[in-house]
Amino acid sequence: MLLRSWDPDDAELLARTAMSACGSVGWADPLQPRLLSAVLVHVFGFETDLDTLEPITLVEVAAAIPDHRRRRQLIDLLVSLEVICNPIPQALSDSVDAWAAGLGVDDDDALLVAREFAAGEVARATADFVRSTYSDIDDAQRAELDRRLELFGERAY
Repeated sequence: MLLRSWDPDDAELLARTAMSACGSVGWADPLQPRLLSAVLVHVFGFETDLDTLEPITLVEVAAAIPDHRRRRQLIDLLVSLEVICNPIPQALSDSVDAWAAGLGVDDDDALLVAREFAAGEVARATADFVRSTYSDIDDAQRAELDRRLELFGERAY
């Protein structure tokens, strides 16, 4: 997620868009607003209470961001918020897809690639964490984990 072409004056627009696309019916994961707030503060120096922001429509965002590159970067931000969830809720995925289509940046495989990469990395990080703490579990827990891994694969985590 590169936001180099954005400046601090754009932070509220980014926040309102992310809230409207990813958090309008409540966040799917509590890490989503924390990540968004961290990006806003550390990249743009913009602090706000996300719950007080006014929603923004896709039409308003399209008018405010005519540049395709900036639209792509905005969708990358939305995907970053989306892939925190494991699994990704269908309603959230549908919303991000709709925003990408509405902004004309759904013409490539970037969404799919980002989602697949993130899902793989989440599974890998979880597996690494479990392995690093594997010595702390007893034989019954180890057997149950092995059974779940066999049965569910990555979803066992």
